[in-house]
Parts: sequence; C-alpha cells; structure tokens
Amino acid sequence: MWRPSGLFHVNYSQEIAFVQTPFQWVMLVLGLFVTFALPLFIPLDALNFFIKAFITITAVLGLTLLTGNCGQISLGHTAFMAVGAFVGAPLLNQGVPLILCLIMAGLAGGIVGLIFGLPALRIKGFYLAFATLAAFYVIRFILIHYFGGVVGHNVPPPSILGFSFNSDFRIYYLIASTCFAMTYFTKNITRCKWGRAFIAIRDHDIAANTLGVNVYFYKLMAFFIGCFYAGVAGLVLSIYMGWASVDHYSLTNCIWYLGMIIVGGMHSISGAYLGVFFILGIEEMGIVIAPKLAELFPQLAGSMIGAVPIIFVGLVLVLFIMIEPRGLVHRWEIIKTSIRIFPFSN
Repeated sequence: MWRPSGLFHVNYSQEIAFVQTPFQWVMLVLGLFVTFALPLFIPLDALNFFIKAFITITAVLGLTLLTGNCGQISLGHTAFMAVGAFVGAPLLNQGVPLILCLIMAGLAGGIVGLIFGLPALRIKGFYLAFATLAAFYVIRFILIHYFGGVVGHNVPPPSILGFSFNSDFRIYYLIASTCFAMTYFTKNITRCKWGRAFIAIRDHDIAANTLGVNVYFYKLMAFFIGCFYAGVAGLVLSIYMGWASVDHYSLTNCIWYLGMIIVGGMHSISGAYLGVFFILGIEEMGIVIAPKLAELFPQLAGSMIGAVPIIFVGLVLVLFIMIEPRGLVHRWEIIKTSIRIFPFSN
C-alpha cells in the first residue's frame, strides 16, 4: 500500500492494523455514515437495490476467497446459498436466535461445500468448474425432492433483543451489518497464514507444496470458507424475500457472481464491491431501457423485457475480459498512480 514519504510502520501492531492511515480512517467512518444514513434519503426502489447489492456482496466475498485468492473455480455458488437458506429458515421458524441461525446456515453451506470440494484435490481449472456445476444440479435435486424445495419454507421476520426486522427499512440495516462483518472477516483472512497459503496455491500449487504448504488442506478450507459465506448470504436473501425457495438461487446468478469478480478485480475485496455495484447497475439500466426498446420493436416485445438486461451484462463481461481482465480495481490503481506522479506520468 502506498504511503506519503516519511510515514512508515515502527512496530508490529501498526503493521497488522486493520486501518493503517488517517485517510483510511476518514474514508471508513464516512463510508459507514453514508451507508447507514442512506435509507433516510432514498426511495424504496433504490433501497431494494442496495439490499440486493449487500446480499450479493456477501456471497461474492466468499467467491473472491475461493476463486480469486485460491484459484478454485466454482460454478455452483448459489447452490450453497440455497443450502444455507434451507437450513436457516426452519431454525428461524422454531424461534432460534438470528445470530445462531446465520452461523448454522454458514456452517451448513460450508460443510456441503467441503464435500463437493473434494474433487479439487485431484482436478482443477476447467474440470473443477464442471464438477462444481454438477454440484449445483445435485444439490438442487436433493433440495427439491427431499426438503420441500418446490414449495419452499416461510421465513418469519427475525428479531434481535426484541427489535424485529419486519420491514425493508429495518432489513437493510441487518443485511448491511452482515455484509460489513463478513468484509471484516475477509480482510483478516487474506492477511493471515491461510490467506497467504491460498495465494501460494493459486499462483503455483506444486511450488506451494514444495515449500511446505498443505495444499489439500487449504483447498478444502477455501471451499469451506467460500461456501460458509454463501450459506450466510442465502439465509439473509430468504429473510429479505420472506420465503426460502430453490427458484431464488439460479445458475444464471452463479455465472453473474463470477462475472462480478472479473469486472471488479478477482483478488480484491474492493473489487467485489465495485463488481457487484457495476454489474447490478448495468442490469438495472437494462431493465429501464427494455420497455423503450420494446416500443421500437413491437414484434420482439415479448422476449425483449427479460433478454435486454442479460444481453447488457453479457456484453460488459466480454468487454472486460478483452480490454481490462484485471478489473476496475486495477484500472483505479493505474489512475491513482498517474495522478500521484503527475506531471511525470506518460
């Protein structure tokens, strides 16, 4: 991380601090203030957009650790979200405290992810992607036929210390707090021994094994942690929807989640945030433009509404893969460096 001349660490506590510069403190406090004051000034549609974004960020953070940091491609992320929802929803119905339900949902997603992560011990890349894709359909089949996935489960409004999250306004604060807590955990995981092991495996697993990294253990732990995040995100999504159903966890979203970390930057927490807001913004733009295009092409109006957002997002993904494969975070770093060394930048 770049610092002004003369500003450096003098002890280990400063080196491992979560926030390391005054500017970071200002940005953190300002960001939290804006986030928690936002519902007071925006309409319901915008509030729902931010709720959806924070749920998605929670899931994508897990994928950032699994795919971005450890290099294990997963095409079944939403299936593990469904597992978390189908474990947490019945517990909420039985009056189990919300915090415990979130932990149990995460553990359920993590354990199932651990099982389906076993192929990662022998295969990787394209073959692992197809193994996780198969996991998506296996989990979906099991949930539909043995856990009432078609009908689903009612999810009552949860409460903490008598405070009930029974409106979108209140649910926003629950989901934003959950997202920030998971962001904090992600930041610390990437800076600890496990995070360094993940990166070593991603860069070259054979070299990592030669240096003493237990590749099998850390690959499985990457699946467990990534799917733990998915389980938590799945439960908070079902809380927001008021219902847990397999229809909320589609294969399309699995692809979109991978696209989000590509657009934002695969190896970065900031990339997860940027990618989610960028892709969801493009999707919303497509939803707004679709009716206008349907008026221009009435013969295609029936398919235009649903197809336009997907086409827009698909085009954005293709452009980023071709032009900026390292994502928005990398482009932002280039801009910052150019500003810092101006007028000596090219």
